[in-house]
Amino acid sequence: MLYLADLSDGSGQLSPTVSWQPWDYLRVSFGLGWAYGEQGDELVPNGSTSGNSLGATLGGGKFYLRAESPPVPVAVRGLNR
Repeated sequence: MLYLADLSDGSGQLSPTVSWQPWDYLRVSFGLGWAYGEQGDELVPNGSTSGNSLGATLGGGKFYLRAESPPVPVAVRGLNR
């Protein structure tokens, strides 16, 4: 679970994820994401939003392949351009 909060303007992001690993080198993940606050706030410059993601990781150690679709929205100012 990822939780980010900006106490000065009340905006935040919450992203819980559930993973299942049926074998040593395969992991499947499902996540939900919520970003809340007013448009222009630090963590949600475009206003409140939500999304979900489904991903799979194949491999382990120094090599792995990860696919995710669609990504959970993350709107941290300075990282998104």
